[in-house]
Amino acid sequence: MTDAGAVEHIECDIARRTERALTTLRASTATTYAKGGLTAMAISATQRAS
Repeated sequence: MTDAGAVEHIECDIARRTERALTTLRASTATTYAKGGLTAMAISATQRAS
């Protein structure tokens, strides 16, 4: 699976979708507090453990 590039493909897909979500969130009318919390959750949920 790793040799086929599947892991890299999925990680790129996650990064692309996360960035799209954060862009939408920044443009939303949500409060600054809500944007901060949601941004933190998105980053936390999508970062790979070292």
